[in-house]
Amino acid sequence: MQTAYDFAPAKGFPGMKADSRFDLVETRILSEAVVPGRGVVKTYGSDTGARLPKSNQSVITDNADTFTAGDIVTTVNGTAITTASGTDKDTTMTAHAAAIQAGVAGVYSAVYAASTHTITIKTRNLDLVTTVDVSGITGDMTATVATSSLDSVLEGIVLNGGNLVQDANGLVSYSANDPVSVLRVGASYVTPEEDVTSDDAVYLRVVANGASKPIGGFGKSADSGKCVAVSNARFVEGGLTTGVAKIEIRY
Repeated sequence: MQTAYDFAPAKGFPGMKADSRFDLVETRILSEAVVPGRGVVKTYGSDTGARLPKSNQSVITDNADTFTAGDIVTTVNGTAITTASGTDKDTTMTAHAAAIQAGVAGVYSAVYAASTHTITIKTRNLDLVTTVDVSGITGDMTATVATSSLDSVLEGIVLNGGNLVQDANGLVSYSANDPVSVLRVGASYVTPEEDVTSDDAVYLRVVANGASKPIGGFGKSADSGKCVAVSNARFVEGGLTTGVAKIEIRY
């Protein structure tokens, strides 16, 4: 016999539809494991695929100083590309970018821009891990790498169809190749990565920032380019990181 009652039960759980209004829910096939209540984007090359955003753009920036001899080495996703100094610096860096595109699986574009002293490397459905080594060159050139996401269009929120039971951290997930219901238009509960109110803008996380801010999460901050604004969504009910908030996606 039940002898105790909770007078303040949880309003919902991540990935739960938040009301009974007309909405748009479509089936998507996951390209990877995704926790319900997370935002997903389209899988490139698939009509029905969905995945988490990727860190799929790396920009190598040099300091515009000299590179007159020796080798530059860029390692992309474990593949090292080495290019020897050529006629001049711009020619060498252009050749290096072309070698990265030709030599690294999954890279569909690598372009050197002399005006900005940058090599921009892009993939589609793969994360990028990029390092650059200029210790073997003759000259004063230094180089740094910044990695960001090309994925900025929210496909929708993965709903929990009732066949998953999540733990307190929302770690139970659908697996790769699972068909899932994705809320394209309507309202769903999510666990916000920071406390939010109904006055806050909605941001989708595209680059992780520690275990408490995983990719696909929602918050109110850009976090130095690690999140992108979702202009067609709003928090209709605020919430704490220990609970849920209600997000409405509109046309």
